[in-house]
Amino acid sequence: MLVASPAQARAPIPLVVGGLLTAALLGVAVGASPRLTLALVLGVAVVASVLRDFTTGVALFIVLQYLTPTFGLAEGTILKLLGAVLVASWVLARVGRQTSISVWRAAPLVTGSLTAFLLWGAVSIEWAPSHGDVVTALARIGLNVLLVAMIVASIRSQRDAKAIAFSLAIGAVLSATASIALGSSGGDRLEGAGGDPNDFAVVLGQGVVLTIGIVNGVIRRRALRLGFALAAPLLAYALLTTLSRGGMIALTSAVIAFVAFSGHWRRHAILMTVVMVAAAGVWYATIASPAARERVASIAGQGSSASDGGSGRTDIWQVGWRAFKAEPVRGSGLGNYTNVTPRFLLAEPGLLRRTDLIIVDPKVAHNMYLHLLVETGVIGLLLFAGGLLAGVGMAVRAAGRFRRSGHVELELLTRTAVAASIGVLTADFFLSGQYTRTLWLGLGLCCGLGALARRLELAATPR
Repeated sequence: MLVASPAQARAPIPLVVGGLLTAALLGVAVGASPRLTLALVLGVAVVASVLRDFTTGVALFIVLQYLTPTFGLAEGTILKLLGAVLVASWVLARVGRQTSISVWRAAPLVTGSLTAFLLWGAVSIEWAPSHGDVVTALARIGLNVLLVAMIVASIRSQRDAKAIAFSLAIGAVLSATASIALGSSGGDRLEGAGGDPNDFAVVLGQGVVLTIGIVNGVIRRRALRLGFALAAPLLAYALLTTLSRGGMIALTSAVIAFVAFSGHWRRHAILMTVVMVAAAGVWYATIASPAARERVASIAGQGSSASDGGSGRTDIWQVGWRAFKAEPVRGSGLGNYTNVTPRFLLAEPGLLRRTDLIIVDPKVAHNMYLHLLVETGVIGLLLFAGGLLAGVGMAVRAAGRFRRSGHVELELLTRTAVAASIGVLTADFFLSGQYTRTLWLGLGLCCGLGALARRLELAATPR
């Protein structure tokens, strides 16, 4: 008979005590708030994943970014708590030397431009109508810049790069599946994650492009490739049912960019594009409702809905342009778009059909570039856009480096990430997407791939 030693007998006691305390805390949390309980459980999962492997924790956080809003938790405490947990875990990972990558050294142009933008936004508090809105906007964009830094720090190898890309694709697939299954729709439109079909369409478009790249050869295991191959049409179907005209235009631009930038995978890219276009045509001709056909037809300027001004966008843009012309250099203050545009409703003659979207229920610009022009002027837009383009440029150069070093899978992944980012940047001509995670997650992937390509190239260089 085996007899445990005193040390062995005492070893489980801390675990038992810890388990009992955890169970007690969860019991109290369940009684207080089920959402708080879920936040606590997810937070523990993120911490455990990050402490075990930083990249795994970041990938899990990315998936949760897409999944938790599907269940109506986007505006609750869960994502904010998880974000705070991830930042704290990143600090622990830096202290524990799980990651030694500095985004300042890895992507100096990106971090320099975005830091200068944040400083310029902070300065705008001097002339902004609402100081509180400036602080709120700074916090939201600043946290997204931190997210980019954490993604860059998490990509230390080919495995890490794939894990981050897969988490983006899987998050989109899970969100689409849950939204379709739960019937998350408003009228004829699939609304999905945040209750906005246009934002959801951007998530789905990014997922479509990434799955196309993955299926074309980013991974070799047949089972995984088959799974992503089945996910691609699901994402495309979900995007079509959002009836987002901006989303469809963005996906089109992303696919065109992928075909143009796909290198020796161009034949596969063209074939998959033809299949997608044919499937969309069949849906449009046989399955789509008359209202959906009318809305899609308006993209080409046809149908009676073609004159609806993009659901009031043209009126919002017209007034926004007037506000920009009033302060073209410094802008009117970060985060203050809806505070300043009502002043310019009657500044110039002209017919506006949707004045309610400017006075009664003020809307954002529905164009990220115009939005930033109004708030931060030409200076702010140049700094912001410079950071984004520098990140995409890093990935463009990385594709060539991966090709020269023989990292075929990373080359394809990088070309796919560039195309997906182009799609998101195109979508932001129709959305004020400077706060959306989709933009920043894609930027982080591009920067991380660019930094990885540089490190591999230096490592392979004879000394």
